[in-house]
Amino acid sequence: MEGMAFLVNYEDHNDQQTTKIMSFDTMVAAEAEAEQLRQQGFKGVTIISPRRNAANRNWIGFALKIFGILFIVGGLIAGIITGKDSVSEGFDKIIAVEWWVLGAMIGAFFYGIGEIIKLLDLIYKRNQT
Repeated sequence: MEGMAFLVNYEDHNDQQTTKIMSFDTMVAAEAEAEQLRQQGFKGVTIISPRRNAANRNWIGFALKIFGILFIVGGLIAGIITGKDSVSEGFDKIIAVEWWVLGAMIGAFFYGIGEIIKLLDLIYKRNQT
């Protein structure tokens, strides 16, 4: 990924209120510099990884997971509504279970595809750094 940078934050020796930032292209370089800064006595040394940034979230995978959850909830609601609306008196369990199973199957499918996309994106980002 172009523009992916790992940031190392640390407090200045002279002024504890000032935070300095260094940028690195690889995580290995950032970790090495952070370790050197710790050995030199700098306080508050942290590494900020772009992989953990919420702005870098894979929105396709996230949307598919949301659709999966909505299908499961929709299947439960549809099962309750159609089970009550049946011609027979009382609650028709067969129709309700059909909707519940259908909602669970479709929801699990979409949620699973969303998780696969998220994991593939994570693998891609790791290989790019």
